[in-house]
Amino acid sequence: MSYFLNPDDVVSVENSQNVVGSQTFKVQELMQKLRNQVGASLEQWNEGIECEVLKADSLGWQTGKVCIGLRFIPDAPEFGHEIDNEHSGSAPH
Repeated sequence: MSYFLNPDDVVSVENSQNVVGSQTFKVQELMQKLRNQVGASLEQWNEGIECEVLKADSLGWQTGKVCIGLRFIPDAPEFGHEIDNEHSGSAPH
């Protein structure tokens, strides 16, 4: 299972994977870096952009929203702490 990270969550990456000028950063710092690269339209992507999706295994177009979020996929959940997308963290809206 995986879950979306919140803006105040802290991420640590290998030095070679550094994307914001530091090995350790808050999710909001990465989102700000993306905002600077992409422009103000990133806010729209955080909220969700109205769209239609045609999946290869579906019978037709489905309407909804597509959005950008930072998702964490743990190597192995801690014993007794099973991760549930519905209850841990929150997806961007």
